[in-house]
Amino acid sequence: MLSSYRQVLRIPGLLPPLLASLAGSLPIGMLGLSVLLLVRLHGQSFGAAGMIAGALSLGSGAGLVAQGAWMDRRGPSLVLAAAGLACAASLAALVAVVAGGGPAWLTAALAFAGGASVPGTPTAARALSAELVADQRLRVTAYAMLAMASTCAAILGPLLVSVLLARGAAAAVLVTAVLAAATGAAYALAPASRRQVPRVRAPRWRLRSLATPGMRTLTVASAANGAVLGMLGVAVPALALARHTPALAGELSAIAAAGDLAAGVIYCGRSWSLPLRARLVAALLALAASCAVLGAVLSEITAAAVGMAVFGAAEAVTGITVTALIQHVAPHDARTESYAIIISAALAGTAAGNLAGGALAGGGIAGVRLVFLAAASGTVAAATWAASRQGTLSPPDGTFAGTSATGTTTGRGAGMKS
Repeated sequence: MLSSYRQVLRIPGLLPPLLASLAGSLPIGMLGLSVLLLVRLHGQSFGAAGMIAGALSLGSGAGLVAQGAWMDRRGPSLVLAAAGLACAASLAALVAVVAGGGPAWLTAALAFAGGASVPGTPTAARALSAELVADQRLRVTAYAMLAMASTCAAILGPLLVSVLLARGAAAAVLVTAVLAAATGAAYALAPASRRQVPRVRAPRWRLRSLATPGMRTLTVASAANGAVLGMLGVAVPALALARHTPALAGELSAIAAAGDLAAGVIYCGRSWSLPLRARLVAALLALAASCAVLGAVLSEITAAAVGMAVFGAAEAVTGITVTALIQHVAPHDARTESYAIIISAALAGTAAGNLAGGALAGGGIAGVRLVFLAAASGTVAAATWAASRQGTLSPPDGTFAGTSATGTTTGRGAGMKS
């Protein structure tokens, strides 16, 4: 497996965009938590904070699709550089409005704009990997590296927010704004990015990927996964503030991300005989179980930390399995769009989860527990949906046996080692 990673890193031109994608994931890992804490610490209710966090997530989902469409037509450099500048300006304005006691609707509008303009470097890097990595096995390894880079950013982002809270929540948001502008420019200036040829020349906007039943199944599963993350995105800060330790929010979020990373490395590092579509249902049920357990152990911080690590592991397997299934069910000429749709569905689900979590989390520890139980119930419903639509997730040749965690088919009964 390590030899595959070394081979990917030696591919000419790929390393700078990969590093820019890693750095570009940091603002995504920081933004939701830093904005929510900023709004809450300036006296807004959890309902208002949830609405603003939801607007941020909704903007992120819409922005990924819009940026992906423009990158397909214009190439990534101009799009990502402009997005980074727009994101920095929106977040700076958001900090000014919150500090000045501005209305929640204006803060939500600026949060939407900031989320929509976060540079979509992870999506751009996936498309670039498909062009630069000719070997299918190494391409899967490149995708796994991008996923792990995003998870590392999810660990570092909340921790960085916790450190920056010493200078105030506004500092955390402003540092996020600077990082967004810098990483957008860094990716745009990478030689391989500047050479990337637009993939679509037709001016029309068509979401071809949603025409397939399997993509619709995965879109719902991804939205449910995002909803759980969105509810926890409110519940964890609510728990930290109820205990009068705001920095605990970043620490618990980082623990969940560490569980995510560890599970991702283990899951992608071996072969599995269980079909991918069955793994999706099992992962969703494990995610629901972890939420239910978290709701029961919140009175003990140590137990909650362990629960967050288990939650992160279950979430990682769910997300990786959804991504692996895309190559089986997405239209061949709409793979990049399909990735953007799945990510956007997760972010739209996160927005809904933020709103639901904000409405439920206002009752202290009891409210936080209610959020976790609601997340568990919703995920069980998503698992039931995925189980009822197993037939839509079949690859063209009908084979699922002999696939690795990342979903590369190697034939019946034969495993694949990365």
